[in-house]
Amino acid sequence: ARVRRLGQAALIAGQRGESLTRRLTAFAHGDDAPALQTLDAGVLLLGMESRLRALAGPGVDLMIEGPSDPAPARLDPVVFEGAVKALTQNAVDAVDGGGSVAVRLESLPEGGLRLSVRDSGPGMDPELAARAMEPFFTTRDGAAGLGLSQAYAFARQSDGVLSIDSTPGQGAEVSVTLPRAA
Repeated sequence: ARVRRLGQAALIAGQRGESLTRRLTAFAHGDDAPALQTLDAGVLLLGMESRLRALAGPGVDLMIEGPSDPAPARLDPVVFEGAVKALTQNAVDAVDGGGSVAVRLESLPEGGLRLSVRDSGPGMDPELAARAMEPFFTTRDGAAGLGLSQAYAFARQSDGVLSIDSTPGQGAEVSVTLPRAA
């Protein structure tokens, strides 16, 4: 089963390259519509594992977990990957080179999918969490403030919802809940 999923990940990597080329061409012609496809989000996440581990670095305990069953969703694979990387980067930045980050994709009992990224960082108070999705809003020097807004845009594009669960001193969890594709 793992070999089959790795084969699917390789196929999806090729499709991701095709999608990126198509999006760049569309952008060059002034048509930047999303390229939604029905894909297995779990396979996409598995295909990103080595890049996410490199992003986290050696000081961060990174856990990546996907569902054991297929996780079909209507999404743009390039935008999905960008959102996962942005959420993971935010979590890695929050733990400041040490601590834990968990990236999970799970099937929900009511039929949807939930992608969540949880960190053991300092967390956010309600006022900060309320502003965190604003483009260019950041609390870090030198940061662009686009990570959560990028993930929020992905959620909206995929007919999903982004939520932030955080308490100061207890880390943060950012979740994107998506409808399961037929």
